Amino acid sequence: MDEHNGELKIDATEYSVTIDQLQPGVFIRITGLSWLSHPFLMNSLKITSRDQINVLRKLKIKTVIFVPGKSDVFPLPEQKTPTPAPAMTSSPAEDAETEKLWQEKKKRIESQKALRHKIIACEKHFAASVETVKNVMRNIEGGRLESVKDADDLLQSIIADLLGEKDTAVQLMNTDSGGESVFYHSLNVSVLAMMLGREHGLGQEDLRILSLGALFHDVGKHRVPKNILFKPTPLTKFEADILRLHPKYGVETMEPLCKKGIFPDDALWVIQDHHERVDGSGYPSGRKGRHLSDMTKIVSIVDRYDNLCNNRDQKKSVTPHEALAYMFKHEKERFDSPLLQRFISYLGVYPPGTIVRLSNEVVGMVISVNPANSLKPSLLIYDPEIPKNEALIFDLSEDKSLSIATSIRPHELSDAIYDYLSPRKRVSYFLSSQDKQPAGKSVDGSPRNR
Repeated sequence: MDEHNGELKIDATEYSVTIDQLQPGVFIRITGLSWLSHPFLMNSLKITSRDQINVLRKLKIKTVIFVPGKSDVFPLPEQKTPTPAPAMTSSPAEDAETEKLWQEKKKRIESQKALRHKIIACEKHFAASVETVKNVMRNIEGGRLESVKDADDLLQSIIADLLGEKDTAVQLMNTDSGGESVFYHSLNVSVLAMMLGREHGLGQEDLRILSLGALFHDVGKHRVPKNILFKPTPLTKFEADILRLHPKYGVETMEPLCKKGIFPDDALWVIQDHHERVDGSGYPSGRKGRHLSDMTKIVSIVDRYDNLCNNRDQKKSVTPHEALAYMFKHEKERFDSPLLQRFISYLGVYPPGTIVRLSNEVVGMVISVNPANSLKPSLLIYDPEIPKNEALIFDLSEDKSLSIATSIRPHELSDAIYDYLSPRKRVSYFLSSQDKQPAGKSVDGSPRNR
């Protein structure tokens, strides 16, 4: 301890200590023992009681790694003359502590299995949906406009899940879009628009119209020359002006379907106006908020968010956390304020794809939002003692003692953590179902629109 202010002066170097040196306040990492072989929820923890030390002794662990930067106190001095090993008998209190830890661990293991099963099912559904979107878009480019019916069927099945008996959460998808980012963007915008539309209180038919407009919002880009659409360097003014014609091209593509009653008129307005802004700063017409539908305002928000996260120039992409922060701080006048706030409230301060550090200093990546409390998402946890393909998935809502302390930019991670968590080069979302929360309340306590 510093004699002047009582604070712990630390050396950042980790080192091995014996179990006899442990005391409450020391942060340790358990090594040489698999996660399933001990009752603690994580391989890294701060000692809070003597009972925990006795549990470590019973596991016949001789040493652990002391982590100075996360500890409140130093370990006890090492005894020059080893003391006799304590008898392995247990007091009732110690037995109760060990049993409590194991019971919590068993619950966590079952929760892990359920989460992994849910993610696998979600990824399969997502992959099939992307294939449908690819086929539909390519058919439309080829003039087979009737294929929009396949998209309508897909979106209505998602809406049925969205409004069904189970709650739905935004789930981060593990994708490598390659040169097909347009399909992922279209599906991303549609999924996020449906979620925001539901939170805004839209009914089933309005959600259908919204999702169709969102899915086809960029359909006009198929008429923009590929050398402009995929140009890796900044566009010239002439090239930018051509790109800005894509809403007009989109309307011209889908309007014949409106006349046949296959595509809704209100969805056509979304295609035309998704780059307009409520302050009149958008394009192609500079229309202001009072002239824009709620559906258009919703799509303009989620389209901008996805473009910030998945910029055409990957070096300019920002994290989901940064995207929301940027929109709120620098662009909130351009979007409908209540809708933007509702979007941020739903995705949370830490949207899926965000790297975070927990209050116990553990690092993880947010993989899904908790619909009942966006500040308690599910995380993929970095733990060097657990193989990457078996990485711990941690539902933060299951542990009241833990919270997110801060977000971390991917480039700030060590190579080991970056390789382990594999922050997504492309942030893609889909919907996973889970048991509905009992109360229809949002994170701030207000009624949630369904």
